[in-house]
Amino acid sequence: MRFRVSSTDCTAGKRRQRRRPASCSGSDELPRRGIDFELRLIGDIKDQNLEQEMTDEIRRKDLSDRATLTGWIPLERAQEEIAAADVGLCLLHPIPNYLNSLAMKILEYMRFGVPVVASDFPCWREYVTDVGSGIQVDPFSIPAIADAIE
Repeated sequence: MRFRVSSTDCTAGKRRQRRRPASCSGSDELPRRGIDFELRLIGDIKDQNLEQEMTDEIRRKDLSDRATLTGWIPLERAQEEIAAADVGLCLLHPIPNYLNSLAMKILEYMRFGVPVVASDFPCWREYVTDVGSGIQVDPFSIPAIADAIE
């Protein structure tokens, strides 16, 4: 059975630090563990250089048959994509703007009952760890991300 991982990291207007790390984090580790999965990266990427970097990373990690950049899709379809996921990713870098704010995608995943793998930011604990909606990890630790997805 194929495990479906979703990330809404590609939405327009976000900073490179927010989008890039989650693009394939842990996804090259999963096949080594014998886990079949599909990674759906949902949303528009306004920065063409970033889109090319992500495409190159997918190719370099030999994930072309597993990872899809959806590009812009209507809200209803994006919600269907989230609802169909087995796990949602919210892996942001620990920069000041993110350390003290809640990422809306955590609430989106919760709305659809999708467990989330999120960065281990203290202000997110009450929404992720404390209520059992997911697991928090170091967003730079590939083994921790893969363990949480697994």
